[in-house]
Amino acid sequence: MPTLPPRDHAGAGPAPSTPVATQEPTTPWVVRLILPALFSILMILILRRVVRIDGLESLWKIAKVLLGLGFVIFIHELGHFLLAKWCDVHVQTFSVGFGPALPGCSFQWGETLYKIALFPLGGYVKMIGEGAEEDDNADDPRSFKKKSVGQRMAIISAGVVMNVILAGVCFSLVYQLHGVKRAPAEIASVEAGSPAWEKGIPSGALIDRIDQIDHPYFDDLLPKVMHSQAGENLTLVYETRSQPPKTVEIEPRRRKGDDQPLIGVRQPDQLELVEKKVRQTGLPPVLVESAADHATPSFGFGDEIIATTDPDHPSEIKELPPNPFAPQLKDCHEFYQRLVQLEGKEMVIQVRRAGAAPQTPPVNIRVPASYHFTFGMRMRMGQITAIRDGSMAAAKEAELRAKKESLEGDIINEVEVAEADGHKTRFVTARSEPDPAAANDNVKVVEIDPMRLPYELKQWAGRQKGPKTLALTVLHGVGRKRLRFELPWDESWRFNREMQFTPSDPLSIPELGLAYRVECKIEAVEPNSPAAKAGLKEGEVIEAVRYREWDAVQKQTVPGSQWYELEMDQWAWSFAAVQRDDFKQVTFRVKRDNQPVEITVAAQPDETWPLAERGLLLMPDLRLQKANGLGSAIVLGFERTGNMIVQTLQQVRAMLTRRVSATKTLHGPISISVFAYHFAGEGFFEFLNFLGIISVSLAVINFLPIPLLDGGHMAFLIYEKVRGRPAPEQVQVFLMYLGLLIILSLMFFAFYVDWRHWDILKFLFGK
Repeated sequence: MPTLPPRDHAGAGPAPSTPVATQEPTTPWVVRLILPALFSILMILILRRVVRIDGLESLWKIAKVLLGLGFVIFIHELGHFLLAKWCDVHVQTFSVGFGPALPGCSFQWGETLYKIALFPLGGYVKMIGEGAEEDDNADDPRSFKKKSVGQRMAIISAGVVMNVILAGVCFSLVYQLHGVKRAPAEIASVEAGSPAWEKGIPSGALIDRIDQIDHPYFDDLLPKVMHSQAGENLTLVYETRSQPPKTVEIEPRRRKGDDQPLIGVRQPDQLELVEKKVRQTGLPPVLVESAADHATPSFGFGDEIIATTDPDHPSEIKELPPNPFAPQLKDCHEFYQRLVQLEGKEMVIQVRRAGAAPQTPPVNIRVPASYHFTFGMRMRMGQITAIRDGSMAAAKEAELRAKKESLEGDIINEVEVAEADGHKTRFVTARSEPDPAAANDNVKVVEIDPMRLPYELKQWAGRQKGPKTLALTVLHGVGRKRLRFELPWDESWRFNREMQFTPSDPLSIPELGLAYRVECKIEAVEPNSPAAKAGLKEGEVIEAVRYREWDAVQKQTVPGSQWYELEMDQWAWSFAAVQRDDFKQVTFRVKRDNQPVEITVAAQPDETWPLAERGLLLMPDLRLQKANGLGSAIVLGFERTGNMIVQTLQQVRAMLTRRVSATKTLHGPISISVFAYHFAGEGFFEFLNFLGIISVSLAVINFLPIPLLDGGHMAFLIYEKVRGRPAPEQVQVFLMYLGLLIILSLMFFAFYVDWRHWDILKFLFGK
């Protein structure tokens, strides 16, 4: 008679990709010994690397991780054990981990052997009458198989129930004793061309409601958007600092290159520089080579920004006002507005040093002007891809749609503006020859990089008084005929923070309400520029880009581990990444004579092109949500547990329907270890909160209807309860081995995802 593979009791982590291990005594030796051994060797190598980076302090963090994860597994197995004992089932072994017991970590108490095993990849409870030993104990009244279906269901589900209870207790304790740090649903910046951008949701807005969730936090938005279905609209209510609440219907986007559905908003920062533990060892609390990096005196970790130069009176220092949505904090949105107003000028940023006594005077730090880092090459203009609702461009778009035409897909060819002295400036993108009919001695023609066009138009608008209008010429439709029309300039969008979050994002002109792509094809190379000296040539197409990164052990920059493959029209994101990165040396891959060629270029600051951002790295705005009492803490804790169960199941559904990318959103054991290590260094309550998340995830994943998992066994028992007899043994054998195949596949997939994400070889064996 064929032998049934045993049921699994516990995995080691919180995501569907996390490898799970089967009950040890009758599991194939590959799963039972080799895989846990390989995992343990990998963990030892990671330990070696971490100690080299963080020193001996890392040993205590790692010990906390092992104790915490071991406790979660212990609670899961304790549930199975207690229900088995309560149902009078003979339990032979209670093990945390697999393989042989650690020295001094096993003992016999009554009929059960208790042990902590060598390989910490799960655990098991071995019962008489379960798995391969069923036939040998067929007549034992205390055999697992002799118990009623209801009793077996209780034993099977007990581990999951205990994990759910543990999560609720962990969350409740955190809410009661400390509070949970959560990001408010304020919008720091908007992704250019995104659904939020198209609906006209501005930066600085506060989201009051999304569907049925009132007063959400940012982490309430993420799962709501991520788990939406294709074509589904979400109702979103937001308010700004100057306008009453507004309701919009918004459809999350999932386009090529997106890991998951999104609406295109970024959570807020607070006016505090990054803490030392957040920044890589050896780097300052600001971007390297940025204006803030050249400030006098230097910025320090944890400095709090409280005042800046007054844009209206540059010789004075003006305190930042409170955030109207959170009066206890300074207004980060106002700070960004001042950066825009002081663009291209030296400014003073006043800070309160981290840890300084209240009576200690603040420190004035002089920050020089900041400039874009450029390569000295002009790129090719791409197509218009997005029009913002209610914008000046939207009116023209509506006019064209009445003729069954559209601005989207058109290419900006020229932008003509009237200067204060009466002459005109015509910005030509060099996509095609200028219109001879538009030639005029009173017009100054400027060939311009599409990346620089929004800045030049802002400069023009700043020189004018009163209402402003410009003339836009596009290459329209399939035939690319010239279409010229006038657009008013909407100054109210001057301070809207619009950014490129993903490679597919376009570049926007906020005051016009349109966004366009910039191609990776080089239109021209300036003589003696970094691009010219490196050997880049006109007409070449940049196919991939690699950025420099910091090696915390060597304390120096090294070539990045990842090449970013670029589509033809993804230059805007690539250029923006240079401005936001610490290191400005970039390697491009172009094709010459059908052969890939790598060219390294060091971008240089362009003092004709100021940048509002000064290179300050700010901490995320996280606010404590704390319970008012024990009852409130319990409600909040178990409510969060329930929400996480639903969200995890929605995540599984989204991956199965390919609405969410499994390779980009799942985490395997290496990632889980890294996250656990990070939270172990954050503090007790942050780590306790993380253990609650792990416990919920372990419960949900173990109860999925996959043979060998608790959920798979529950499915067999439901079948037996409904039909009055067990499923045919041949069917059970087939499904059990199918379950083993699924679990092994998930295990290898999890390692593959982690391997790619963390560049394990470089991490483990880098100098």
